[in-house]
Amino acid sequence: MLKLKVYLPGILLAIAALVVAWQYVEPAPPDSIRLAVGPQDSSYYWLGQRYQEVLKQQGLSVELVESEGSRENLELIRGGQADAAFVQSGVSLGKEQSDGFFFLASLFPEPLWVFTRGKESRDQLLDLEGQKLGIGNPGSGSHFLAGSILTGMGLDQKNRLVEDNRPDSLRSGTIDFLFLLGSPNSPEVRALLEDDSLQLVGLRRAPGIAKHFESISFLTLPEGSVDLAGNLPSHTVSLLASTATLVVGPDFHPALTGVLLGAAQEIHGQPGALQERGQYPTAEFGSFPMTAEAAYFHENGPGFLQGKLPYKVAATLERLVILLIPLLTVILPLSKILPAIFAWRLNRRLHQPYKELLRLENQVGQEDFPEQLTEVESQARALHDMPPSYGAEVSNLLSHVERLKRRHAEEAGPK
Repeated sequence: MLKLKVYLPGILLAIAALVVAWQYVEPAPPDSIRLAVGPQDSSYYWLGQRYQEVLKQQGLSVELVESEGSRENLELIRGGQADAAFVQSGVSLGKEQSDGFFFLASLFPEPLWVFTRGKESRDQLLDLEGQKLGIGNPGSGSHFLAGSILTGMGLDQKNRLVEDNRPDSLRSGTIDFLFLLGSPNSPEVRALLEDDSLQLVGLRRAPGIAKHFESISFLTLPEGSVDLAGNLPSHTVSLLASTATLVVGPDFHPALTGVLLGAAQEIHGQPGALQERGQYPTAEFGSFPMTAEAAYFHENGPGFLQGKLPYKVAATLERLVILLIPLLTVILPLSKILPAIFAWRLNRRLHQPYKELLRLENQVGQEDFPEQLTEVESQARALHDMPPSYGAEVSNLLSHVERLKRRHAEEAGPK
């Protein structure tokens, strides 16, 4: 009973500390993630396949969710049909519907490629009139960016904007100019650059145009920077570009942030035609608030366990670290304090009858001595539940009681 009285408050305190700590432990991380990309023949879909390959090595399965582009990707997140998405910078669902989206990183610059038929060099769009300009399906990044620029330049009034930017449509004459958003490394863009029947249109006024759009920048693509052996592009051109970003919803599991951004570093961290080594992924150019986990990653890099262990094992261990707080601050100190308190209580219980015996040593032979000694003996015999390590002291105490009994009998006997 004494042991229970001593240890029970400590046990309850330890349980309370663990319960409080558990409130800060995130649910178990998922085994898979749904990534909204784009149409199957798009650069976003190709990029999603790269993420599938890299994240599979970490034990995370990636399901690619096809869409018409950036805007629909946001709608898929809002509808709970995707966990994360590639979204062109500047694209949103409007101010009133943009709450609940969060930004993880900008992944790479995404040029707006303009192609036309023929080999005549072109470096501007101002003289376009009566042409069919293929800007892609509504909701796609190409449609958003090209539409914004062409409208801003007044070219939407002089030309016909067509919701089609398939390369075959350009080759067949269905459209006269093709506007396509994508990485220079994507198969779709490479195929267009390698096609001798098509001409890449440079934008001489790109620096000035970029000044009018918050989410648009201009880039210079040097001759041969995409393919040195094939000399692609065949001449230096100026391009307009947005940025491909990684966006998640409010229910995105925090443990996925590190592994997803780790994959982004592996895929996008190398130098390329439009970027330097380590320039991407970056915390810049986001259109939505950044999550705390992403901000920590950009500032401090990947976690200690990331990449050294499978994703889920590392995430589980990181979750358990939170439980070390009550272990180190409450449970370990209690494991030292409670045994000391228990030993003190036992010694106090044992020494009380000894103090009474010392007092009775000077009262042997008095009339009320037997009653007082009997009470002390009852206290001594009640110590039978003491731990075995105290057995010798309890036995010694009872021996002293018997000695005083004999002494009293001798002094109270016939004179």
